[in-house]
Amino acid sequence: MKNLSFKDKILSFLAAVIYGLWMKTVRVKFPALPSGKCIFVFWHGTMFPLLYGYRHRRIGVLVSQHRDGQIVGEILKMYGYTPIYGSSTRGGFSASRRIIEYLKKGYQIAITPDGPQGPRYVFKSGALRLSEVAKAPLYLLGVRFTRKIELNSWDRFRLPMPFSRCFVSLEGPYNSTDVQPEDLAKRLNDLCGVN
Repeated sequence: MKNLSFKDKILSFLAAVIYGLWMKTVRVKFPALPSGKCIFVFWHGTMFPLLYGYRHRRIGVLVSQHRDGQIVGEILKMYGYTPIYGSSTRGGFSASRRIIEYLKKGYQIAITPDGPQGPRYVFKSGALRLSEVAKAPLYLLGVRFTRKIELNSWDRFRLPMPFSRCFVSLEGPYNSTDVQPEDLAKRLNDLCGVN
């Protein structure tokens, strides 16, 4: 994994500042997170408000090793998160090992089960496998928007309109041995109001 250029670091800083100012205009109440080791899952396209609401906690976030992922990783660090680089396609095994190590250290973990490149709203089995191996329960984070901008990207990334409202819901715990990926995908879709 290459180090970010100076230009990309400046871009990350500016994006983090703009993001913080944007989120100050959005009305949203975040449910309290459980304590103890666990894995939070949410759709890739709904992550925008979550980063702001749960900043400066001991949360590790699985991030792609691509350049875009490294820029996101820099922004995450500015908001007090620990990026863990890897994905199901690149660096998956080493990322899984690091996630388990962080869980043992008392971190909580955040994963987008349809990321980093889709298919959209398909709950890949990696989060369930990690939950089983690490003996860490899963929690679903659903996000709804009253007014939003939806980007023309694979995940239909959603940005809350300034001065709009977001509704974040937390559901769980789920035991990895009691559910299937399809069940969790359906439940997460219900929480997010997507088909």
